[in-house]
Amino acid sequence: MLRPGIRGCLFLFFFCFMTAILCEAAPGATVISRGVENAYGELPETDGFSDLLLQDKINAVIRKAADDLQKAVQGKPELEYSYKIVSNTRDFLSILLRVESGGVFAAARSVNIYLPSGADCALNEIFNPSEEFFAFLEKSLAWRPGPDTAFGLSGRGVIFISPAGGLEQLIGYEKLFGWINVSRAGYYLDSYRVTAAADGKLLRARVGGIIVLLLESNRTSGYSWQIEKNDYSPVLQYMNSAYLMNSPKAAERSIGAGGWDMLIFGVAASGEAYLEAQYKRSWEKQAVKTIKIQIIGE
Repeated sequence: MLRPGIRGCLFLFFFCFMTAILCEAAPGATVISRGVENAYGELPETDGFSDLLLQDKINAVIRKAADDLQKAVQGKPELEYSYKIVSNTRDFLSILLRVESGGVFAAARSVNIYLPSGADCALNEIFNPSEEFFAFLEKSLAWRPGPDTAFGLSGRGVIFISPAGGLEQLIGYEKLFGWINVSRAGYYLDSYRVTAAADGKLLRARVGGIIVLLLESNRTSGYSWQIEKNDYSPVLQYMNSAYLMNSPKAAERSIGAGGWDMLIFGVAASGEAYLEAQYKRSWEKQAVKTIKIQIIGE
């Protein structure tokens, strides 16, 4: 029989071990498989969320896609379902669902879920759905995606499933930067946030990711961070910029109130580039601050 002191130490060890497991940020959602009534194969659902309401919401999104898939092949013989997890990160889950009839591809659906909210992201929410965008997809894929097109967001790009034949086709994010909805890009893209502390230093970033340059600023006094030299193309592609006030209340946005300039670039190609930003008024030539960051696209 163990002495009380030893028992106490073992209990403490076990308690800390379990706390570490339960509190550690999970790499993504736990995905389990369920059978399909009157058919072969399996379909996914999630499990293990501490927030059961959020888990139910996510599973409702997956079930809806599965129901749509089943309706698309209703009446066809010898059905077999399968799924593929395209990405599963802390914030994002992307799954492709497909079904074959008699061993031949029949239909596909997809879910692209932002896990913190349980919301499914449609193609026209991930990208700005202009005619130019869909024309580019049609040229790249040799067919035109529609509202029911199955697509998955991987680490490298978007996987589209051809409605005729079920072929999986990948288009890298670096080819889509011009249409990416920046407000949602952080859900699924590799994101590198850098500040003025990166001045004079090197950042290695994966092709297809985005770099968010976040710099303290005060636009109410006329100053802002500006990119003066294009020393970053073709490795980097400018995407967007924004100004974030420190205070969300209009009454507190007085002259002298500070904020942050946010400059967003996509890593479009491998190679070396430099981002040089100057802090100055638009009508002045001399900058009061300058930072320069070396970027290696990999």
